[in-house]
Amino acid sequence: MILLPREWVWEWEANRVARRSVRLRNAETALLEKGKLDRQIREDAQELVQRLRRLQRLERSAARAADFVNGCRRGYFTPDEDAMVRRIQQHYHEHRQHLYGLIDRYISYRRISDPAVRMQAFCVGFAAAVSLYAKSLKLIRQYEHNPLVRRKLNEPEPRFQLPGGMFDEILRAHCSLRHGLLYFAAVRFWKRHFQAIKTLHLPQDRDFALLVRLIRQQHHRVRAGFEDLWLRHLRRDVHACWSAVADPVVHVWDLFRNWAAHFFTLQHQAPVRDKCALNEGVLEQLRPLLQPGDVLLIRAEGRLTTTLLPGFWSHAAIYLGSDLEAAALAIPASLRAFNRQIMDLPAGGWVVDAVSPCVRIRSLADCLCADHVAIVRPLLTAGDMQRALKEALSHLGKPYDLEFDFNQAHRIVCTELIYRALHRRGHAELRLVKRLGRYTLTGDDLAAQMLEAMATGTEGQSPVFQMVATALSNRRGRVNVMLGEAARKALGRVIDR
Repeated sequence: MILLPREWVWEWEANRVARRSVRLRNAETALLEKGKLDRQIREDAQELVQRLRRLQRLERSAARAADFVNGCRRGYFTPDEDAMVRRIQQHYHEHRQHLYGLIDRYISYRRISDPAVRMQAFCVGFAAAVSLYAKSLKLIRQYEHNPLVRRKLNEPEPRFQLPGGMFDEILRAHCSLRHGLLYFAAVRFWKRHFQAIKTLHLPQDRDFALLVRLIRQQHHRVRAGFEDLWLRHLRRDVHACWSAVADPVVHVWDLFRNWAAHFFTLQHQAPVRDKCALNEGVLEQLRPLLQPGDVLLIRAEGRLTTTLLPGFWSHAAIYLGSDLEAAALAIPASLRAFNRQIMDLPAGGWVVDAVSPCVRIRSLADCLCADHVAIVRPLLTAGDMQRALKEALSHLGKPYDLEFDFNQAHRIVCTELIYRALHRRGHAELRLVKRLGRYTLTGDDLAAQMLEAMATGTEGQSPVFQMVATALSNRRGRVNVMLGEAARKALGRVIDR
């Protein structure tokens, strides 16, 4: 008899060899000697109790998270709120995988010959199953009809080892009719053998008392949650039918859109340095002024993106410096390909920015193959600046966001990279602006908010941004480089046009 629906975690579903190893492990567990198996079961029972207590603390911390509630009311999550949601989700995902591991380990408890050990194994596996089902039901009831949170929980996030579609996977497992029938069968087994469990004094055993009490308290509540199972199942089937029809169309559209964006980006960028107004002479003037963490606002006349995007400044990037090691930065080990990419870049400074097709590191000369640039310096402490640069580097490899939706973090646009790196670093505050039903931040919005912070500071504090330089070209291609106050006034005139 199967104790609970066997829902493999994503890695096991995608890997046949891993699934076979789980089955072999179940058989090995059932065939262990009585002494070793009894010790293994007690260790797992103690670990399960600790996991359940951590899950309770995790739920309390999520309930007390005022920022999370603010994000739901506001309509988007700020970067620190997003990180908080991801950390909670990561811990929940870890506990969920561990509970599935216990269920899989003791799913073959009927093969255990000793009745006492068999009941102990059942209690550990069933307690893990009841807790898993109860937590899943609570999560579904809270966020099934909250599209903002649901979309966030479905986003993949490699930084936190979170796969995509996590909420939908939990909903699919919970709404499975087969899983529901198997759960009722497990409940019947529990009721049929509860007298034997009492005879074995498991409710008084310090290793199993909490698990038996959990099963007695929770399995009725979980069973009550099946009342709306059939309606959920119907809604899920309707959604699955619609997805089966719509997903291929959406996928083809995304492929075409990405191809078109990449094609036009290649066709409309200046191919050689001598055709850019910011030539080598201008770059030689700007390089000594730059420091790691400086924000570059860029405009290149003649590019399609410049024509389509609103405002004067059509692109933004973060300057990394000429030596990442000297800046005490390190690219994540999972993105070592970018280490090789840097080795192929010419010297003279590097930037990180989001351009089609993905977030990547480019040389300063390549990034400033343009006609206008403004350099703004965040006045952060060394620690905050280092964390800001590491945050920017953590998004390397993410695809370019053609929808300009700042609430999803698995795709990044250039100004969103600045926003996620600098928002709430020190006293820096950047506000998103709602356009066409979505919260975004254009280059002009970024410049206007930086100018405002330069003039007034934040909450009585000293200004958190400093104007370094602007380099603006005229119609003849001549570039005027301005510094300090003159640069700040020039930036204000540009965005007021």
